[in-house]
Amino acid sequence: MRISNYKNKIKNCQVCGNEFKAKKDCQTRNQLFCSLKCYWESLKGSKPTEKQLEALESGRKIPRSNKGSHWSEESKLNNRGKNNHRWRGGITPINFQIRNSPAMKEWKKKVFERDNWTCRECGVRGGKLVADHIKPFSLFPKLRFDINNGRTICKECDLKSDTYGGRAYKKYHNEFINKKDEPKKTNKKRSKHSDS
Repeated sequence: MRISNYKNKIKNCQVCGNEFKAKKDCQTRNQLFCSLKCYWESLKGSKPTEKQLEALESGRKIPRSNKGSHWSEESKLNNRGKNNHRWRGGITPINFQIRNSPAMKEWKKKVFERDNWTCRECGVRGGKLVADHIKPFSLFPKLRFDINNGRTICKECDLKSDTYGGRAYKKYHNEFINKKDEPKKTNKKRSKHSDS
């Protein structure tokens, strides 16, 4: 249902008292202010809510957010793992734990510092940089924290690289397969009671 005469309806602003034409998109709601400036002006000095008044009367403090507060190092250590109220039995995947560990953060920092925060591919300094593993994180677990296996590249170059996503499996497929086919060395000690 359209209200055709509402477009041209002239109203008075509740803050400044100026006359204004109601906007076209305000056909279903009542426009009270001529501009956003007047709207924000109307919010200044607004009356407290009932909950705030009850809190003041009862002597309770109005709760403040914890924005800007910091935990002490002792509290951080005491609220980790099983001591934390959100502990759910150690269900975090190992890959997530490794990628978000302090050791990985330190590895990234060292790679960035070594390369002077400059992309090795295109030479751009700064921007959206990524500490990339030359030999993939998932295929070479022994090289995960090796600084020589890291390089600093920008996000655009990372998307083009031959190790991004599933392309790493294609590149290192033969090397990975050959490692699986090699016989594993076993260091079994002979028992004293073996039949020889």
